[in-house]
Amino acid sequence: MKLAFISDVHFGSTDQAAWRLAMRLIRKMNIDTMFLGGDLVDFHPVSSYPKDPATMMGLQSELDTAFEELSNLRQMFPSARFFFKAGNHEDRLQRYLFSRAAELSGLRNLTLPSLLRLDELGCEFIAQDQPYKIGELFLVHGHEVRCGSVYPARGLYQKLNVNLLAGHFHRFGQYMDRSLDGKTRGAWINGTLQRLDPGYTFLNNWSQGFTTVDFTKTGRFKIEQYAFFREKGRVCYVLNGKLMYEKCRPGEDPEPVRQFNLEQVG
Repeated sequence: MKLAFISDVHFGSTDQAAWRLAMRLIRKMNIDTMFLGGDLVDFHPVSSYPKDPATMMGLQSELDTAFEELSNLRQMFPSARFFFKAGNHEDRLQRYLFSRAAELSGLRNLTLPSLLRLDELGCEFIAQDQPYKIGELFLVHGHEVRCGSVYPARGLYQKLNVNLLAGHFHRFGQYMDRSLDGKTRGAWINGTLQRLDPGYTFLNNWSQGFTTVDFTKTGRFKIEQYAFFREKGRVCYVLNGKLMYEKCRPGEDPEPVRQFNLEQVG
C-alpha cells in the first residue's frame, strides 16, 4: 500500500505552481490511497480574523475550486481510496454557524461533506476531532492538541506518544524516539501547498511539498517527504537525479525583496 498525504492546500490562496508540481510528481507514483490531511479549503470569508475584501475569494468560489481540483485528482487515481480529514480551517464553517446562525448548523446541506460533494468523489470523510490509524501510523491534522510551534514534531509526539503524520504547521519536520526496550517511534510533519505570501504574515519559514507513506502488510511503514525549493521563478524538486519544476505564471511567484543601487542613493 502506498499513500500520498496532502495537507494545507488552502484552496482560495493555493500556490498554483506548487500544486501543479505536486500533481505531476504524485502522478508518477503507484498511489493506491490518497489522504487529504486537512485545511484543503481556506474558508477565509468566514474566518474570525480581519479580512481584506479586495483580496478575498468568495466562499462559493473556494468550494467550487476545491471540488474541481479534487475531481481532477480523483480522475488521476480512479481506483484509489480517498480520505478527507477535516482541519482547523474546515472547522471555521461550523464555528461560524454556531456563533452566527446556530439554528442553521444542523442542516445536512451545510455540512462539509455535502458542500464539497465528497460522495460524488468517492471520498471518505473523517471529522476534525476523530483520529485515524493505518497500520502502525496515526494520521491527524496537527491542531488537535497544543504543542507549540518551535519544534512541532517533537511537541506532538510528546503529547500523543504514537507514530503519527500531521500537517497544520506548513513546514516539514520529524522527531524520532527510541525507548529502553528498543522500540523506535516518531512524528512527521508535512509541508504546505499554500502561497508563501498569503498577505497576513510578514515573514514565515514555511516549506512546500507533500509526503508519501509505504506500508507493509504488517503495518510497518516508510515515510518520504518531498520538500520543494524555489529558484528563478520556478518551484522545483529533484527526482531520480532529474530537476522537475513548474514555472510560476504571472502573479504566482512571491514578490522578490526590492534592492536599491547604492550608487543611485544621495
